[in-house]
Amino acid sequence: MSSHRITATPIIMHLEHTGGTTMREVVKRQYGDGLYMIFYDDPKSARKLMESPESTRVRYRAYLGHLFYGLHRWVPGESTYLTWLRDPIERIVSGYYFFYRKPRKPNYARYNAGEVSWEEHLGLPWRSIAQAGRIAGGDDDLVARYRMNALPPNATETALANLERDFALVGLTERYDETLLLMAQRLGWTQPLVYVRLNVGKNRPRFADLSAPDRVLIERAAEVESPLYEYARARFESELARYEGDIERDLAEFRQANAQYNERLQARQRVVNQVKAPFRRAKRWAQSRVRASK
Repeated sequence: MSSHRITATPIIMHLEHTGGTTMREVVKRQYGDGLYMIFYDDPKSARKLMESPESTRVRYRAYLGHLFYGLHRWVPGESTYLTWLRDPIERIVSGYYFFYRKPRKPNYARYNAGEVSWEEHLGLPWRSIAQAGRIAGGDDDLVARYRMNALPPNATETALANLERDFALVGLTERYDETLLLMAQRLGWTQPLVYVRLNVGKNRPRFADLSAPDRVLIERAAEVESPLYEYARARFESELARYEGDIERDLAEFRQANAQYNERLQARQRVVNQVKAPFRRAKRWAQSRVRASK
């Protein structure tokens, strides 16, 4: 867990509902097209990698996405894992309301109609064990999958051992910017780190706003991942202590740059909207004329 730059090929594990969609855009910016491999919503990705010749696999400089511990067995040369964890209660709540804003997801209509109870939602184990499951990992058959149905025996202990032994960096969603600065320093990233928050649920209830019975269900479901998060919190402080430079100064400068970046994007979008507005009005007028003529 040295603070020196990582020279091994990074395997960046995005755990569901931890801010990974935002991180993905930052990571992609650091590596040239065709030089990284992404694993998202496609159970065939890992299998494709495993079936590729080493001459293909050796060209990738980084791996990113929803993947299981064990992928390193298929990465040529030396590799190491990096990830960031989120408070399991907050992650579970975020996962439930994720389905409210994804029309293409199964049961979207039922979630929006309030027909999916917390008991039903948590009855699908993957909703609450993704952090533990991915970090615990397993054999090549599991690595080739997108999800697992249940945790193996001693999964929490296995995941903790994997984090300690094979993860060069373990960050926190709640300390997102510091995590990003640490990753950039360890991996020698040179491209801008600025980001726009993506795939963010807006106006969702807080955990404290939920009913007492639902909170009990969520707290019980979170128990399996709580030891991992507590480990990550403790380790993160030691990671920050090994940061090379003034973390508070760099953090302030980064946040200022990121705020300016977001302001520029918003200003650009306002101009685009102004330019498009007359065309939208003309389109609506034409459509109204067509309807009137019928």
